[in-house]
Amino acid sequence: NKDGEGKFIAVPWPGSLPGGDEPYNPPSGDGGSFKFTNNQGWGTVYVYAYGADGDLTSTWPGDVCTDSSTNDLGETVFNVNVPAGAQGVVLSNGNGAQTTDITDFSAEGYYTDGSKDGEGKFIAIPWPGSLPGGDEPYNPPSGNASTFLFTNNAGWGSCFVYAFNENGDVGAAWPGNTMAEKTTNDYGEEQFIIHVPAGATGIVLNNGSNDQTVDITNFSVQGYYTQKDRDGSGHLNVYSW
Repeated sequence: NKDGEGKFIAVPWPGSLPGGDEPYNPPSGDGGSFKFTNNQGWGTVYVYAYGADGDLTSTWPGDVCTDSSTNDLGETVFNVNVPAGAQGVVLSNGNGAQTTDITDFSAEGYYTDGSKDGEGKFIAIPWPGSLPGGDEPYNPPSGNASTFLFTNNAGWGSCFVYAFNENGDVGAAWPGNTMAEKTTNDYGEEQFIIHVPAGATGIVLNNGSNDQTVDITNFSVQGYYTQKDRDGSGHLNVYSW
């Protein structure tokens, strides 16, 4: 929040110092906080908040979010503090990519699965329960098809997910959305974390250029890999584990 001269208002904490015996709780009247899983691999995450009278952070794209941690899937999770009086928050990379407006600050956190609205904004989806990497397994919200791993045996520099159903594209048109989240298995192999958009009945993984897998329609497995063999159309066959 800022005063009439545009100066940030310094608000005292109501309890102990950072690092003390008690956890820090936002002051009474603060807009609260929520987590944001950086599924799109943005190098920087900006928080823009607005209220009835306009900006509650710096003007667009807002303030850089620096409070982050890493969950058990290797994903960066940002802690987003909401200014008092905020009616909505938009998260962005400061360079064109952004979420839809977030107006429910009671959710524990939000993530994106690559789906976009009609204006090309990433749809912010609330976490359904426990944190990813927390004490309980992370289950995607109802309506999100699934999440699984893809071992990059083919040595692609990038992995795109093209999703479809009987009506055509689900999300971005071919080659689809880039999967920025990666991890490494016990063999030192790179693995992409694949998010299947809600409503998809099939996906195709590809390198965004001239190589792709066969259609994948079973999203219930832990992951897929290739053995570099191909079908009659030259597409990489995939094998589940």
